[in-house]
Amino acid sequence: MWCRKPRGARWLGLLSRAGAGPLVAHLVVGPYSEGMDPRIHFSAESLAKIKERMSGVEPDTPRPSATVILLRDGERGPEAYLQKRQSSMVFGGRPVFPGGKVDAADSAEIDAWHGPSPEEWAQRLGVSADEARGLLVAAARETFEESGYLLATAADGGELTALNTDEWRADREAVDAREMSFADLLRKHGLVLRTDWLTPWSVWVTPEVEPRRFHTWFFLAACPVGQEVLGVSAESTVDGWITPEDAVRKSAAGELQLMPPQLCTFVELYGHAGVREVLAGNRDVLEVRPFVVENSDGSGHLELPEKLIRLADEVGRAVL
Repeated sequence: MWCRKPRGARWLGLLSRAGAGPLVAHLVVGPYSEGMDPRIHFSAESLAKIKERMSGVEPDTPRPSATVILLRDGERGPEAYLQKRQSSMVFGGRPVFPGGKVDAADSAEIDAWHGPSPEEWAQRLGVSADEARGLLVAAARETFEESGYLLATAADGGELTALNTDEWRADREAVDAREMSFADLLRKHGLVLRTDWLTPWSVWVTPEVEPRRFHTWFFLAACPVGQEVLGVSAESTVDGWITPEDAVRKSAAGELQLMPPQLCTFVELYGHAGVREVLAGNRDVLEVRPFVVENSDGSGHLELPEKLIRLADEVGRAVL
């Protein structure tokens, strides 16, 4: 959780494990009585350690990545699908949306592709056609690997249903192990990749102080109706659906340790009546490049766009 320090709060003195990012070293804990600040805040000691580690070190080059925010309609409005990462994974123990880095095989040609062409996606995303294809395929592949949901239909447009069989389990494990490409999976089952189901939402670039960096496109997608899936993969421990309001409230209470991209996503999703309304919105894709700011007392925080800070404060005041 990334919130303004309340009266009587204490800093968590838990330094990151070796290899983990330093930005989750010292986080503020609730409860909170005012609006919400989505930025990470550091003690002077924590910031000094970050500066020492980065001294003379070239920042890691961000890896192209894709994340999918699966949405469904619930009784109280739209709900998003979250997983909790295994502790051994990047962002271990934290709630995340399905996603991961683009693999070389993701840029290969797809036989059956429905929706904007890679060239059209390239113009929309501001990348090359090959890069666009890689991002869209990685988004669908990672969603399938991590959740079991498949952003595809039969060749005749028919919906997929039973994706929880032994055959699908074996194929999912093969794709995850890179023994089968996603293109080959679609080809084997005669499926069409539905890139028209994906809507660009935001772009987040990992701060330069992180040892592993990603340039991640966040896409929205309505959860495919009728698919019976196997659930989380070996990369995650639990999964579930949550409303933006509950996500913000649980984050503020310290019950859901959302990172800034996930928290800001829920803040932006708050107030929508349903999935159709979210997907129908005409919004510019915001690119977020967080960076560390040092305060006069030696403490610091991870700076975010003013637009997100103001919106988080407004939503926090409405929810908390």
